[in-house]
Amino acid sequence: MPLENLQKEPFQDIMQEHISNTIGFLFDENQEFGVACDIAHVEFDPSLPQEIRESLPPVTLFMLANYSLESATLDGTSLQFEAGFGSQNFGSLV
Repeated sequence: MPLENLQKEPFQDIMQEHISNTIGFLFDENQEFGVACDIAHVEFDPSLPQEIRESLPPVTLFMLANYSLESATLDGTSLQFEAGFGSQNFGSLV
C-alpha cells in the first residue's frame, strides 16, 4: 500500500475502529496487553516530575497489567489508565 494512503481519513477511521474493537475485546477477556505511545501525544494527570518525563523514550511501551489494566477505560478515541513511574512509583493517569 502506498504510504500516502495511511494519511487518508477513511483508512484512519477504519484503523481507529479496529483498534477500539481490539482493546474492547482485550478488556472483555481481562487480558493484559501493551500499548506503544508517542509520548508527544500523551497526557499525564498529575504531570510527571521533570526527571521522570525526560527519562521516557519518545515512543514508550506501557504494559497494562494488574492495577493499570483494572483502571483502564476506553472513551471514544482515548485510552486512559493509571500507572506508577520511577522508584517512588509516582502515580499518574495516562
